[in-house]
Amino acid sequence: MTYTISISSRKLGYFPEELLKKMKIKGKGKVVIFEDNGKWVIKPVKDIMEFAGMTKKKMPKDFDYREYMETHYNESDRF
Repeated sequence: MTYTISISSRKLGYFPEELLKKMKIKGKGKVVIFEDNGKWVIKPVKDIMEFAGMTKKKMPKDFDYREYMETHYNESDRF
């Protein structure tokens, strides 16, 4: 089945109600859109962990996030 998603001048997408029901999105929700072999795929996101592995840069398994933040974080960069 084909659906048309309208995009407003503010770049907001409006999904047809039937499509939202099929994707099991009630009220507010998030989708991830990605390209797969030249085709665009829209997939509902249930939680943040579904984004795991989507970035190209991989951190080593022994990477210490706490140590990195303690040595690289600068309070003045926040503002």
